Amino acid sequence: MTDPTLVTTPPKGRFIPELRSPWWAALLVLSLMANLVIGGAAIGTRMKGGGWQMGLMENRAQLLPRKFFAELPRDRRRELMDMFKAKKDQFVQSRDAANAVTLKFADLLEQPDFDQIKIKAVIDDFTSGTTSFATQGESVVFDIVAKLTPDERKNLAANIRERAARRGK
Repeated sequence: MTDPTLVTTPPKGRFIPELRSPWWAALLVLSLMANLVIGGAAIGTRMKGGGWQMGLMENRAQLLPRKFFAELPRDRRRELMDMFKAKKDQFVQSRDAANAVTLKFADLLEQPDFDQIKIKAVIDDFTSGTTSFATQGESVVFDIVAKLTPDERKNLAANIRERAARRGK
């Protein structure tokens, strides 16, 4: 038989179970800190204007620093970034064409008769052909710069110089 006086009940008002080791408490605190850092980074990126819009122009217009777009008011940034979105299909086609040119380059490298003229033609097509990323990016950059106000152009120039100085270190 069990004696009812031996049954222990937890004290009232206690919501956190007792941790048997201080390492568990440290682990819980570190886990909470990691979650807060990750959440803060996500919220900060969203508030600063980063996110998918900035990823959209990656490798497409290297002349335009991301910081320039981040400093613009939201409506103006959206207006300019829509120019990238409008050309998205062309960028996808450029990537597909670049993949095809790369495979053509690999085929030429495997042939027993190494022809430098054909190799040079394939490399030129990759770097400056009508479907290259550089060519596609050039048209978007030109369109964006044409829409900028004089103050925005000065700000863009300052951002370009700042980025160049950072890379020069």
